[in-house]
Amino acid sequence: MKADNLLLLAVGAVLVWIGWSAWGPAPAPPASTAGSPELRAAIASGQPVLVDFYADWCGPCKAMKPAVQSLAAELRGKLQVVEINVDQNREISQHYGVTSIPCFVLISGGREVKRQVGGMPKSELRKLTGL
Repeated sequence: MKADNLLLLAVGAVLVWIGWSAWGPAPAPPASTAGSPELRAAIASGQPVLVDFYADWCGPCKAMKPAVQSLAAELRGKLQVVEINVDQNREISQHYGVTSIPCFVLISGGREVKRQVGGMPKSELRKLTGL
């Protein structure tokens, strides 16, 4: 092996070690939704729960907000709607595997039953709930 190759191998190993030290392995997902009392209470209610994963800086998320709030008002008593800011609730977002926003997750019986990513008309959002 040439000296140049050994140097590149050593530099590569050091960079891998630095990256691993800085970021480490991915944290394990939370065993429950303990990070969000609101989500935990909504799931415990026994009603279906529509979880809106959003961020304040997300344009499509902002565009969906009126539809989400209107649907929550229309289906009050039949459906719980919980908004989760992905920037403030990273563990919950990771637990649900949210990689793109807006992301709507329907939970029924404590389990995820449907998921839709991206902006949509209110009618499509309502179809997602099945109500």
